[in-house]
Amino acid sequence: MVFQLRFETKKRIVFAALMLVVVWPLVHHGLVRRYEINPWKFFGWSMYCIQPGRLELLFFPVADGGESPKWYAGQPAELTDAIGEYLNRRRVWGLLLPPDEVASAVFDHAPRLNKVRLEVSETVMDTRTSRLGQRTHQYFYAMDRTRDVLQRYAGPKAE
Repeated sequence: MVFQLRFETKKRIVFAALMLVVVWPLVHHGLVRRYEINPWKFFGWSMYCIQPGRLELLFFPVADGGESPKWYAGQPAELTDAIGEYLNRRRVWGLLLPPDEVASAVFDHAPRLNKVRLEVSETVMDTRTSRLGQRTHQYFYAMDRTRDVLQRYAGPKAE
């Protein structure tokens, strides 16, 4: 049995496919610019507009946040792995993926630390000036050790 479509149905399917091909590049470019998702992913038409940057993650104890970890031999391998996995996923999802797992790993390996600031920095190309620049996002976390609950908060006000 052969399945046959009417001409009007075929026209609608072709029109919908053409509209998708016309509209998706605009939507994808907007997502890349707004949420910093990877321009090479998600049927990436925006890959020709923006070069993906280099990511790094640093963490700093916050004032009154407890005692800094004393890792004399360097940070634990599990923490380094958690940071690497997060940065790989962050390259794809951009701002849609906060570093909650990294904060949890930091608190797991620093039992006397109560508050931490995570900075995710990316080297990016400024599309207006064609120069390399640095874009940094800060995330603040607190650990309630009595309840073993990780909380993200807004951080101190800029003065």
